[in-house]
Amino acid sequence: MLPLFFQEEIDMFNENDDINFVSAMLKKQLGLTVIQQDIKLFDKSNFFEQLSFKAEVATDDLLFYLDSYIEELIKHKAPYSETEVLRNKIKYLFKVYEKSGFQKITIRGYHNAHSTMKFFDIATSILAASESLPEYDEFQKGLRKEIYQNRMSVDGKVLIARYALKQFFHSDFGDFIYEFEKKITECLFNSLQVIKSVKNSFHSLGQYQYHRRVNHELMLHLELNTDEYPACMPDLYIGFNESEGTTGAYCDDEKLIRLYTCVSSGHDVPVMMNVRFTGSDGSVKCESSHGTFSSVGPCGRVQICDRAALIHEAIEEFRDGV
Repeated sequence: MLPLFFQEEIDMFNENDDINFVSAMLKKQLGLTVIQQDIKLFDKSNFFEQLSFKAEVATDDLLFYLDSYIEELIKHKAPYSETEVLRNKIKYLFKVYEKSGFQKITIRGYHNAHSTMKFFDIATSILAASESLPEYDEFQKGLRKEIYQNRMSVDGKVLIARYALKQFFHSDFGDFIYEFEKKITECLFNSLQVIKSVKNSFHSLGQYQYHRRVNHELMLHLELNTDEYPACMPDLYIGFNESEGTTGAYCDDEKLIRLYTCVSSGHDVPVMMNVRFTGSDGSVKCESSHGTFSSVGPCGRVQICDRAALIHEAIEEFRDGV
């Protein structure tokens, strides 16, 4: 049974839906929480020429992808013992980064260019502050060593020796960040392709028309309207939390991604089916709209969910009005 539709009309899908979808994809695939206001989707002549975002994230927001990165290394036969050491050292370096006073990382994501994550070069800073020169006496050398220990200590431990810090920061850690940047671009690119496919599905179904003569005085017309958006559509991905007598709405990312994926492939597309009866002179005798779902078959054949039942409902409305 289809949910009730409200009277509000909204473009389908509207830009907010598209941006919510991009936000959901970044969260699901990369663990990044990017609010809708930080995502920019520029549509020039309906070609969506630019999808980008700029966001400030905490180091904890990078841990989700870190696990994925390590799993990928293991799949490519990297020894488990080495990958676990790498995971722990990267997590450790995140904490050193925070300890150095840097709470946020600036990410700029682009669908058609290399995305960037702006990290302050703490390795160079820490090494410069703790550099021990040949002319230093033992006290000065000891002081520089203590500076390094203090800057690099996390929970009383130093996991990266001074001689290895620069190489680790620019190689192992740098490789992780570079792969993360590539994945951001890949996620945005794929999200944009889905949005384009969604648009194509609606355009294709919006061309659908069906006409059949009922009798010598009456003609049945069916059309799919994809310009107006069933107001129940958010029900397909909006959830509600109840606490202390209040109800708050939230976007269910899993449902939203599933909805966009289905629509992009031409399956279960939410549409309005317009049913119209006209007389022999072309005058409209009865007209109604019904929310339903439609799919495009492998040969381009349009299938409308509950088509027979909805036509029967329209016929009953027509009879009641006669």
